[in-house]
Amino acid sequence: LKLSLSFSNWLSAKFGLSDDERTKIRRAILGTKPNANGYDIDIVTPIDIQAEVKCNIPINDGCKYGSNQKKGIEADLTGLKNGKKKTPLRAGALKFLALFDTERVREATTTMIKNLEPKLSDSVEIIEEIDVTAMDKDKIYIVFLDLA
Repeated sequence: LKLSLSFSNWLSAKFGLSDDERTKIRRAILGTKPNANGYDIDIVTPIDIQAEVKCNIPINDGCKYGSNQKKGIEADLTGLKNGKKKTPLRAGALKFLALFDTERVREATTTMIKNLEPKLSDSVEIIEEIDVTAMDKDKIYIVFLDLA
């Protein structure tokens, strides 16, 4: 939940949203039940966003995800690329995967993406800074966030 709320702050800053718009996003996040079907964040206004939020930390105090962690992240990326059974993609939605920001998570994520099937890895981009006017609706943007 904290990472999802941090994502709402990130969205607000990057897209120049008003306090009212940020509050609307936060209400949508708070109204979503844990483990509900669909996307962790699924909003149409003020920005059309479909996003997954993961708090995975690499196993054994290392820099690689465990098998089940990789499967879960890959399933979320696939769902963001192809839609989900009960929640289809919207053509105009920007797609994000938000992850907790540590050096170990960054390294594990970079390694995992390099080893994805090309049809999926070609759709994924890790971003630090974004140009909101040049975002590609066919890409899945990975952002790393603090619990702010």
